[in-house]
Formats: sequence, C-alpha cells, structure tokens
Amino acid sequence: MGRVSLRRFVLLVILLTVVGIQFYPTGLDRAPADPSQALEASLQPAPEVAGMLARACNDCHGIVRQWPWYASVAPVSWLLAHDMSEAKEKVDLAHWAQYPPQTQARLLADMCEEVQKGEMPLKQYLWMHREARFTPGEVQLFCAWTDREQARLGATR
Repeated sequence: MGRVSLRRFVLLVILLTVVGIQFYPTGLDRAPADPSQALEASLQPAPEVAGMLARACNDCHGIVRQWPWYASVAPVSWLLAHDMSEAKEKVDLAHWAQYPPQTQARLLADMCEEVQKGEMPLKQYLWMHREARFTPGEVQLFCAWTDREQARLGATR
C-alpha cells in the first residue's frame, strides 16, 4: 500500500512539474517583423529561391509566420527559443536590410557554402521538416543566386 502511495506521489509531482513549466516564458519572438526589412524585400529572389528560403531557412533565420503546435509546449519551446536565438545571431533574414552590403555579400557566400556542405538546414531540423531538404539541383540554383547577389552587392560598394 505504501509503495502505491509513493508511486502516485511521484506521478503527481511529475504532472505538477510538467503543468507548472508551461507558465515559464519561452523567449520565442512572436512579435511581427517588418517585412520591408527582410531578405526577400531587399534582394527580391526569384520565386524558386524564395520558396527554398521559405521552406528551409525562415523558420530559424527569418520571419516565422506560423508556429508549430509544439512551440507552445515546454520544454520543447525553450529549445526552439534557444536554437532560433542562436540562428539569428549568425544570420537574421528578417532584418537583412540592416546589414551593410559587405556583410550581406559575406553572409550570402556563407549560406551557399553551408548548403553545399549539407550543414544547413540542420539535421535535427530535417527530422521534423523533411521538405526543407535541398536537392542537388536546388543547391546549384541556390548558390548561383547567392553568387549573382554577391556580385551585385560588390558593384554597389
């Protein structure tokens, strides 16, 4: 009888902990960003490239328009907030216009390199978002676009 009571007590503590952590703020940026500052507005990529950016990059580096259901469930929401904060420290597609042209050119080169190496999108992101995977043809198209934009940005210095 004592053992059953201890088991119930432990389950109650776990349940209360899980419910309680739902009230701890996540740090997810849910404020709408100014679309005129985004990469898409600044560089106006072709529809194919814009589609790749939307499906493979924007969830972490850009403007999140639709949050998945698990973004509201702690502790997963904390992990998402941490990963997105880290991603936007490296490159923030939602505030692209705030980067100087030299920085934009360098970031474009880095983006192509990471996609070519298969380092972006991250493997753990691809577990839940298989559609974000780049095909070899898409990698070529994406890097051709980043090369053109780098050349254009270099000409505007």
